[in-house]
Amino acid sequence: FAGPSGACTLDLLGQPLSTSPPGIMGHAHYEHNVWVLVSSTDHNSPKPTGPPFFRYHKAGLTEGIRGRGDVFMMAPPHHPLQQTRLERLLEINRTLASTLEQALLLRNIINAARELIGADAASIMLADTQSGELRFEAATNMESSQMAGLVVPINGSIAGWIFTHREPVIVPDTTIDTRWHRKVDDKTAFVTRSILGVPLIHRNKAIGVVQCLNKADGTFDSDDTVTLQALADQAAIAIVNARLFQQSDLISELVHELRTPLGAILATT
Repeated sequence: FAGPSGACTLDLLGQPLSTSPPGIMGHAHYEHNVWVLVSSTDHNSPKPTGPPFFRYHKAGLTEGIRGRGDVFMMAPPHHPLQQTRLERLLEINRTLASTLEQALLLRNIINAARELIGADAASIMLADTQSGELRFEAATNMESSQMAGLVVPINGSIAGWIFTHREPVIVPDTTIDTRWHRKVDDKTAFVTRSILGVPLIHRNKAIGVVQCLNKADGTFDSDDTVTLQALADQAAIAIVNARLFQQSDLISELVHELRTPLGAILATT
């Protein structure tokens, strides 16, 4: 088998990525001194879906081409940082796939983002289709009371640009970026110096944005972008699954409430 790089695969070690309830969300394997993380987001669709296919090259950067499912190829194992990040990504993805309570899921996502990227803070915003704004749903640097009613406009903000264009963004210095929405810092008293943001995309539709603020050591780079996007792509799937699970619970409760009086009526006739 010849892959996208043209190299011939002689042997391959694979590991399925399971979900809860049981199912397969993809697999990880080791190929040509590269760990490959694959997530099959839509087994029924005849067309490629999800985020781009990333492949590793000498500079340690990535380039994207559209492929079947979502494939993230990280640096070879002799690169300690990338190896550690990939191992943590695999652990985190398993946790996300088995978490169906949305508040806990979002908290797990931002904690994972801050840990993987080495940032001072991380946050997640989801789109409000009715108001046309992005609402803070979880943040490591804010309490729930601070997030209540805190929104970011899609027009005129860095997060809005990421959401609209569905592309990652690195902002090394927020003070010179005209898209920066200062009001969030004003309300939280947090000083945002730099930002790395990536879109949350599900079935080619943006549903929100994940941001990391202020790299603790050095500056945000392309490896950080690939890592955070890999996390965000799995997070988007988990968020949609959690929403569907909550909806199914609500439907079950409604059906039960309808059946109870109906059963009483039938019992008296």
